Amino acid sequence: MKKWLSDQSIIVKLMVTGGATILIIIVLSGMTMAYFFNKSYTAGKIHTIANSIERNVFLARIAEKDFVKNDLVDTNFYRMGTSGHLEDNRIHISKVRTEILDLIELWSGAKERMARELLALSDQYRHLFSEMVKIYREIGFKDWGLLGEWRQAIHNVERAVPQTNHSEFHEAILQLRRLEKDYLLRGDEKYLQEIEIQLTFLRSLISEIDNIDRTATRQEIDRYEETFKQYLLLQKKIGRTEKEGLQKDFAAVIAKMKPAIDYIYSEAKDENQKARQALITASIIIYLLGFILGGACFYYFARSISTRLSGLKDAVLKVGQGHLDTQMAADNKDEIGVVTTAFNKMTTDLKAITASKKELRILSSKILDAQEDERKLVARELHDGIGQALTGIKFCIENGIRKLEDGCPISQVKEVGKAIPLIRDAVEEVRRISMGLRPSTLDDIGIAETIFWYCHQFEEIYKPTRIQTSVEVEEGHITDALKTAIFRIVQESLNNVAKHSRADRVLLNFHDEGDRLELTIEDNGVGFEEGDQSAEDTGDKGFGLASMRERAELSGGTLSIHSRLNGGTKLTATWPMAT
Repeated sequence: MKKWLSDQSIIVKLMVTGGATILIIIVLSGMTMAYFFNKSYTAGKIHTIANSIERNVFLARIAEKDFVKNDLVDTNFYRMGTSGHLEDNRIHISKVRTEILDLIELWSGAKERMARELLALSDQYRHLFSEMVKIYREIGFKDWGLLGEWRQAIHNVERAVPQTNHSEFHEAILQLRRLEKDYLLRGDEKYLQEIEIQLTFLRSLISEIDNIDRTATRQEIDRYEETFKQYLLLQKKIGRTEKEGLQKDFAAVIAKMKPAIDYIYSEAKDENQKARQALITASIIIYLLGFILGGACFYYFARSISTRLSGLKDAVLKVGQGHLDTQMAADNKDEIGVVTTAFNKMTTDLKAITASKKELRILSSKILDAQEDERKLVARELHDGIGQALTGIKFCIENGIRKLEDGCPISQVKEVGKAIPLIRDAVEEVRRISMGLRPSTLDDIGIAETIFWYCHQFEEIYKPTRIQTSVEVEEGHITDALKTAIFRIVQESLNNVAKHSRADRVLLNFHDEGDRLELTIEDNGVGFEEGDQSAEDTGDKGFGLASMRERAELSGGTLSIHSRLNGGTKLTATWPMAT
């Protein structure tokens, strides 16, 4: 369709594009209206939910107050453990929770967080109210709960002691009941102390009364005292006023719920109004968009030819400024399209002419980089080997000269003798460095035999160390550059074994695994903490692990090292098989 349209006249393009524009406007308007209708419906639903939440919270509070007012003095509540008011409260709070969850699904951001806070507050309300109902039932009323139990206990004491000839005892009981009622009425703790004194007095009077079951009577007094103490604990837990205990927590939750509900209701109302306004605004915008797109379509075709010519002019100016990669889209077959195609061919030819000059510069840069890399290699080898040995020799000789200057007999100057092994090591290091430069055996007999040869030479130099070698690879699958990289990694790894690990056994395996080449070198040396690898890659230990990783990555492979203190070190390098 696009190709066909590009071959047509301007009039045909105008008619086809205009019809497509009208169709697009119709589709976009339908989608936009559907979107805003959905938003309006969602906002209305949110508003309805918010109304329901406010109503159900209000009904739950009414049921709660009716419970406190009526059920706490109704023995049916203490007998059944529930009531109609409690059931109403539970139903309304459950509805609130369900509606808040529906609201959370419809909202996001700050509104969702506020809804979740209200959900948490409703859960706290339900939990605290349940705890208070449970405690109220434990406290009891009349003959139920703790109140009933201590009343029964004190009545049993009264019945156990006849009033005749024991008026003092019964007066003490009356005084105890007065103190009890005073405390319940006023809450002053001084009455608790007087109650304790009165109970002690009653127990002493019982000891003086004959013809009663003293043990049973004392047990009833003990039961009275115990239930009264339990009542005090529950009363402390629930609180005497709304500023204490659970009543304080309950009042705090209710105080927090009100602004949360007001916020949700206000936001829902605002959102509903905004959705209605957005629907009206969207309708107006859609009509305006139709006029704008239609005008833009005609303007586009009026300007199309001049714009393409202007673009061609700008492209020519860019080429004149040296931007030879400038190209223009030549997707039309009219006269301007033919000119554009010729322009693109011209810039391509100019770019090809200048490419050869750039390639010459790149080649020179690569030659310089290769020279610099070779210098870095020699510097690294000299720094790690000869430099350290010469430093040790210098240190020994300077110490010897210092002692001789201080008048020490030559027979007692041991430092010069200590320099001999260092000199021997330096000689061996020179031999190792000369051997470490790319061996001709890599090209003559291949990587496998070179590794065997190098391991043999290593064992000759570092005699305590033995290397168990296993190499099974096809030489034809390995490029010369990769052979060099593999040999350097083997060389560097064994050098680290000799310098740092103090190992006496090394396992070297180099195998063709089908889809990859895998090199593993494992020793039984002192190892190191893997987190300290960065420390081993710097300072007097040379380029170390970092240089091996660099060689592996530059040759297209990966390298990993695993080690632990006194647990040896294992190096694994892999390269994908060349296809």
